[in-house]
Amino acid sequence: MFKAVEFTKANLQDLRKDLDAVLSRYRAESGVHFNVGNISFSASEATIKLTATLADANGVVRSASADAFDMFAKLDNISLKLNERGVSKTLGNVRFIGYKSRNRKYPYIVEQISTGSRYKMDAHQARRICPSAERV
Repeated sequence: MFKAVEFTKANLQDLRKDLDAVLSRYRAESGVHFNVGNISFSASEATIKLTATLADANGVVRSASADAFDMFAKLDNISLKLNERGVSKTLGNVRFIGYKSRNRKYPYIVEQISTGSRYKMDAHQARRICPSAERV
């Protein structure tokens, strides 16, 4: 059980663990998935970001970014799915990570598999990424 006189980084880690335990019990009963996000704090007050998501009919929890990627990839005629491996001329082996709808110029996010570096690209650049089997 969390007890503290003031908030510190160390005791907020304990609070996060306690919150995760309580929320996982609630998830088992209700089916609502919780994610404890950033915690900002002062000595007497802490602000905690809590995100709740519902699973679909198959029991899979999908993020808003994944749903946006599916919708816009279809509209932009992108042949790869989310987290599917592809080949870029300049980056080599990459995979799509997500779609940021607020980024008008470069909404597609890819990750270079060899280094783990992430890059943003526009629809034209994303369309040019081919599935791994097509390029040899």
